[in-house]
Amino acid sequence: MTPLLRVEDLHVHFRSVEAVAGISFEIQKGEVLALVGESGSGKSASALALTRLLPERAAEIRGRALLGDTDLLSLAPRDLRRVRGGRIAYVFQEPMSALHPLLRVGRQVAEAVRQHRPGVPAMKEAVRLLGETGLPDPERAARAWPHELSGGMQQRAIIAMALAGEPDLLIADEPTTALDVTVQAQILELLKTERRKRAMAVLFITHHMALLTSFADRIAVMRHGKIVEQGPFLEVISAPKHPYTRGLLACVPRLGARLKRFPTLSEVAP
Repeated sequence: MTPLLRVEDLHVHFRSVEAVAGISFEIQKGEVLALVGESGSGKSASALALTRLLPERAAEIRGRALLGDTDLLSLAPRDLRRVRGGRIAYVFQEPMSALHPLLRVGRQVAEAVRQHRPGVPAMKEAVRLLGETGLPDPERAARAWPHELSGGMQQRAIIAMALAGEPDLLIADEPTTALDVTVQAQILELLKTERRKRAMAVLFITHHMALLTSFADRIAVMRHGKIVEQGPFLEVISAPKHPYTRGLLACVPRLGARLKRFPTLSEVAP
């Protein structure tokens, strides 16, 4: 089966720093791949490099990122703009930073509809998407300024914007950061529902291993810009082969555990 996305030997350099050191992975249609690692491991840089969202003057990108038969890293800027927000959409970890503070929420979602689905009534579709993602009064939410919505409501609006182009692949980069536990669960459930409904693939980036239970199909563990272990999610977490993977799992809090303090990664995976 031809994968939806195949990444081959991806490198990202920021001047003298190698943030991503030759990683390779695949994502099948409708599959959830979790990209896991601590902050600074290269997860976000890898995701942004796929559609060349990193600043060109600062980042050098090498390798191949094949969406079907199309190499995203060699596309002309005009063709790449059709892919961004269209076939590949992003949900970022800071919704307040992702939403334009001087534009009403509905206008921002409608803009994505106009860009990728011309001919569709943009504002009507924006309101529908805001309702589909769980905002209780989508008409009112569409008229709201971003600062008038809570963090969880903002993230639902960002997800609506990402879904506006009917993407084949959704890249969710730490989408539950800065949200309370209840809202985290709601956002994760929303992503699971939309994935099933749309047969959409998801690249889910996180350092929070506990979020992935019953969601991820496969997992790729990153450290220092490299993928150190990958495979089926249940197989990897039940019998991790790499010390770093075992270290990540050892740092997950467990109910009933009687510890004076939790171990650090430097202790369990030096």
